[in-house]
Amino acid sequence: MIAGIDPGLSGGIAIIGEQGTVLLVDDLPVHQVIRGKAKKAELDVASLRALLLSHPLNHIVIERVSARPRQGVASMFRFGYVSGAIYGLVIGLQLPVSFILPVQWQKVARCGPSPDEGRRRGAELYPAAAEKLSRKKDSGRADALLIAHVGAQMLLPSRQAA
Repeated sequence: MIAGIDPGLSGGIAIIGEQGTVLLVDDLPVHQVIRGKAKKAELDVASLRALLLSHPLNHIVIERVSARPRQGVASMFRFGYVSGAIYGLVIGLQLPVSFILPVQWQKVARCGPSPDEGRRRGAELYPAAAEKLSRKKDSGRADALLIAHVGAQMLLPSRQAA
């Protein structure tokens, strides 16, 4: 089983089984915490840990992220914190992990950087998951599914398909 993770608070996780079956496509788990007078979304590391342990994963592929133009310092710090928490959790669980740049997985998956293209391509490759990719805000799920798809192609040579 291969997991793909699109990091970030609006990111997603997908798990593909041996026969290319989609076992999971979902948002990364988050919960709300109170910071001062405001509620903030935060990665629910405990729930992500339980989710990863509930599947006998062979490998996890995480999108390699970097700073984005015109993003605020605080939001980039939070994004980096979430990405680091995911990586730390995966390493702590002693799961094999690889990173892939967005341009790399998009090229192999044959889709562009547009969120709509990712959702369209994910539904095309995995029709059973199309319902989970139907909303605009499901782009993190679609990216995670395509990351897992590309990871399976890279790691399992017999899966050179679509």
